[in-house]
Amino acid sequence: MSSLSNNEPHFKPYNITLVGLQMGQHDFTFSLDDAFFAHFGKAPLEAANFTAKVELERKSDFFVLGFDINGTSNVECDRCLGRYDMPLRVKREVLVKYQHAMMPNKEDEINILYILPETTDINIAQLLFEFVVLNLPIKKIPCDYGDFECNEIVLNKLDEANRLDAGNTEQEQKIDPRWAALQKLKNKDKK
Repeated sequence: MSSLSNNEPHFKPYNITLVGLQMGQHDFTFSLDDAFFAHFGKAPLEAANFTAKVELERKSDFFVLGFDINGTSNVECDRCLGRYDMPLRVKREVLVKYQHAMMPNKEDEINILYILPETTDINIAQLLFEFVVLNLPIKKIPCDYGDFECNEIVLNKLDEANRLDAGNTEQEQKIDPRWAALQKLKNKDKK
């Protein structure tokens, strides 16, 4: 999991100040739009509009961060290349614990992050980015599960191209008689 510190000015709005927080639950709301995702380089999102509700529960020696991210992003259908607004909802929970020396997380502690006791604030921008991007479906074919209908013109062209490919395969299967004779010799050697 990512670091919880980020000093870049465009990520300042995603800081949560820990100093002075009372025990109990604290709620935060963050907006994730194109400007947010642009700061991470080549994010696979366009026209993104997400709202992240973060519930921070302070305990005596650790914090529980509950994330509820909801929104849409305009993506391209992998089948017909049409554009559509894909809804996405992500719910995650991360524990933030104090540790006197920074050490890498163990593999079985994937939802636990460690901070130094002198840490005054945490930046959750990287977590928000990863939660959204890693929850995007690999295969985006909205007509299989939504109200979106694929572009019929493109689908017809794909069917036509597939039929032409099938015809080429049949022609390739007609082997030149000279090659057929060599193939018989090859098969004879295998026996």
